[in-house]
Amino acid sequence: TPVETDSSENDGSGGIQGDSQTDEASGEVTEELFGSNLQTDEAEDRRSIPANRHARRSVLEENLKAIGVDADAINVNTQEIARNRIKIDQAFARIDANSTAIAGNSSRISDLEEGLAAVAALPDMYLNPNETWSAAGGIAAYGDEVGFGATLAIRGNDNWSFGASAGMGGDEATGKLQIRYGGN
Repeated sequence: TPVETDSSENDGSGGIQGDSQTDEASGEVTEELFGSNLQTDEAEDRRSIPANRHARRSVLEENLKAIGVDADAINVNTQEIARNRIKIDQAFARIDANSTAIAGNSSRISDLEEGLAAVAALPDMYLNPNETWSAAGGIAAYGDEVGFGATLAIRGNDNWSFGASAGMGGDEATGKLQIRYGGN
C-alpha cells in the first residue's frame, strides 16, 4: 500500500509520497524530523530516526561487547597454542631421544646375539682316561647369528686337567679357561 504523507507530491521513491523537512535558512534536511511525517497503514512500522539510531547504537554496543569477548577468547587460545607448541616440541625431543636409545638397544641386542652364538659354540673340555691332550671344535646358531668355537685340553697329571676355549660370533669374541680335578 502507498504511504501517505502531508504532501501530495511524488518524489519518485516507489510508493513514498511527500517532501523532506528542510531547514528553511540553510536548505538542508534536518535530522530530527526526517521521515517523521511519513505514515504507513501499520502503526508498528512507524519509527523515528532517533529510535533507529538508538537501536543501531544498542546493536553496535552488543557487537562491540561480543567482539571484546571473542578477542579475549582468541588471546586465551593463542596462549594455549603457544603452550601446546612447547609441549609438542618437548614431545618431539623425547621421541628423538627414544629413537636414539632404541637404535642403541638394537645394536646391543645384536652384539648380545653374536656373543650368545659364540658362547654356545664353545665345546666342553673333555679328556679320555688315556689321553694327554684333546682338541674340539663347535658351531652354534642363536637367532640369525652363527658362532664358532674351539677348545684345547691338556692333562697335567693323573688328577689335574687344564683347558682353554675361544669362540667367535659376528664381531663378538669370547673365551674361557678351565681347570679340572679328578680323583681315584
